[in-house]
Amino acid sequence: MNDLGYCYQHGIGTEKNKIKAFKLYKLAASKGHIDSMNNLGECHQYGIGTEKNEIKAFELYNESADKGHIYSIYNLGYCYENGIGTAKDEVKAFELYGEYESKLLLPIKH
Repeated sequence: MNDLGYCYQHGIGTEKNKIKAFKLYKLAASKGHIDSMNNLGECHQYGIGTEKNEIKAFELYNESADKGHIYSIYNLGYCYENGIGTAKDEVKAFELYGEYESKLLLPIKH
C-alpha cells in the first residue's frame, strides 16, 4: 500500500492523485507500517491530499521515530527546529539530528 501510495503521489506509472496517495498511506499506517506513518506525516505537514495539520504530522513522526524509523527521526528534529506542530526546541532538534546521523553511519549487517 505504501509503495502504491508513493506512485500515486508522484505520478509513477499513473496520473498523480494525491488524495489516493493519502488514503493508501493512511490505511497502511493504521496497520502499523512505519514508512507509511512517515509519509502520512508529510501529507499532513505539507497538505498533500488532505488539509495541512502540523500537529498530526508531529504526532505521526513521533510515533514512527519511537519505532526506529530513521527519516521520521530527521523529520521530528525538523519539527522541533522550526516549531512545526510543537514548541520550538533547538536542543531537542540537535539531539534528534545527531541520532539520525548516527543511524546513517551504522555498518550494514550481512
